[in-house]
Amino acid sequence: MRTSKLAGLAAFLSIISICYIPTASAQMMGGMGGMNPGGGAPPAHQEDEKPMVVKQGKNLEDDSKAKITPPPPVHMFELEGYFRVRADYFKRLDLGLHAHDGAAPPFFSPLWDYASECSSGTSTPSRCRNHTVTSTNMRLRLRPTININEYAAIHSTMDVLDNMVLGSTPEGLSSGGLTPWVAYPGFLADQRPYDTANGWDSIRVKHLWAVADFGPFELWAGRMPDSWGLGMVANDGMGLDDDIGSTVDRIMLKTAIPDYDLKLAVAWDFASQGVTTSYVYPYYHQGEYQPRDTEDQDDSTRWMLEVEYGTLKKTSPLSFGIRASYQRQHYSLKDAFVPQQTTSMLATSLADGLQRRYSTTILPDVWFRYQNGGFTAEAEAALHYGWVRYYEDVTSMIKDGEDMNILQYGGILRMYYDYQRELRFGLEAGFASGDDEYENTDYKGSTHFTALPPLPVNGWDKYNTLFLFHPSYHVDHILFRELLGTVYNAAYVKGQVRYTSGNWTVWGSGLLALAPEPVQTPGNGKWYGYELDTTVMYYVKPKNLRLYLDGGIFFPMEAFDRPSAIYGSLAAQPSFAYTLQTRLVLDF
Repeated sequence: MRTSKLAGLAAFLSIISICYIPTASAQMMGGMGGMNPGGGAPPAHQEDEKPMVVKQGKNLEDDSKAKITPPPPVHMFELEGYFRVRADYFKRLDLGLHAHDGAAPPFFSPLWDYASECSSGTSTPSRCRNHTVTSTNMRLRLRPTININEYAAIHSTMDVLDNMVLGSTPEGLSSGGLTPWVAYPGFLADQRPYDTANGWDSIRVKHLWAVADFGPFELWAGRMPDSWGLGMVANDGMGLDDDIGSTVDRIMLKTAIPDYDLKLAVAWDFASQGVTTSYVYPYYHQGEYQPRDTEDQDDSTRWMLEVEYGTLKKTSPLSFGIRASYQRQHYSLKDAFVPQQTTSMLATSLADGLQRRYSTTILPDVWFRYQNGGFTAEAEAALHYGWVRYYEDVTSMIKDGEDMNILQYGGILRMYYDYQRELRFGLEAGFASGDDEYENTDYKGSTHFTALPPLPVNGWDKYNTLFLFHPSYHVDHILFRELLGTVYNAAYVKGQVRYTSGNWTVWGSGLLALAPEPVQTPGNGKWYGYELDTTVMYYVKPKNLRLYLDGGIFFPMEAFDRPSAIYGSLAAQPSFAYTLQTRLVLDF
């Protein structure tokens, strides 16, 4: 935006100078004529000044046209995004471990496996021994931008049929039950609107924010995606295979100092405002009446500071950044799901449900990137530190008068070497701290991070040390992507090779992972296992078409065992798992 303003100012000054020079020359010529009272021809050695002035003005005008490029026109509306269809084939992602009372597979099994007849023993129907899950889903992501002028714009992100499973809304299946004219779901081939059976809108608005350029700084305000560094902690989830993104309600000021190749940002985030009037007064429909926050003391507010070096000019081989955030909350609701009551009863229930927290968290996050020739090294490291003074209502595993302290940490180091652009060799190592107090869940054997309790429930120790990567930071196809859902309580190393030729790109990788806290794993073992993955991509650039074929095989080790000392009669050994996945992406 600043370049456009400077170019416009230069063009304006040039036009003024072109108009000014002939006028001044004409005034000078009139003065010289006044100095010749006879009114005769000028001396022989002088040319006629009028043609000279006209010629000079024309030359300046031509020069201005040659040297000054007008700023590009501002398009009022811009649109980008992608359309994606994914088909997945999973074989034994439950590692061959059946669902039983008191034990759960690490990945959901086919539905039949949870039937009563399938947990009766070894003589079960053959349908109970099926470990294959296939599924296909789609999404249209739209990222429209409204350019008010060259100084201000409104941005947004909208997902249409967001990860809708194809065939998931057959006629006859709805949130209200079967319709009377359809015998059973699948009896007919028609599909119904997405929101009828799934309970959410077919079009989901995920972001809406504005950016205004005030010259020395930019003002960002609204609900916006958040990304930082390599995406280990803050990840906007805008990748072609991403599902989850970091979203913040934020007011931010951003500026740049070109002389020092620095970018700075400071932000105020509305992490949680608690109960609003639209909840207490449900007949005040949001959008028709202005909803408001009902209580300040239950707000969770975060302040954030970013400093980046080397990303503005991109001429230095080294670039790095530091982000630090500070967040506090005094009170929070114990349970936001209160049955419908009168307004005064509901307000009383909500007020009585406010619990003391007095929590403070600090999150410093640093990253760097170094590039020299074909070699690139980049890394990110983060520390989550803080405390919660009151949380007896969440867990009884607490010592009186003691805070729950938070000390979580993780990091990534990636290195690449590009050989003649076609061939890349890569090495990556990552670490995320675990916590041995998270070993027990309601259903032993579950490993996906969404099955973890929000706070330790198995005893008490000085610190909560469980660190989780963002789910959209993808490392592999099976272990972290599916079985654990993300990287936590893990240390891993991965080697990778990528080859590109024309429209084709092929990746191959091998990964080995272990658990820093073995007690947190289903089998109380140290090694998760090893995995081999490959991806083939065919890209037709003129058509913006990408076709992917992914394959992966995972060999579990002792961390996924079901030893008899823990599981008794449900003891079992896991089997290897594999997957085949295809993706069709049209990006624009």
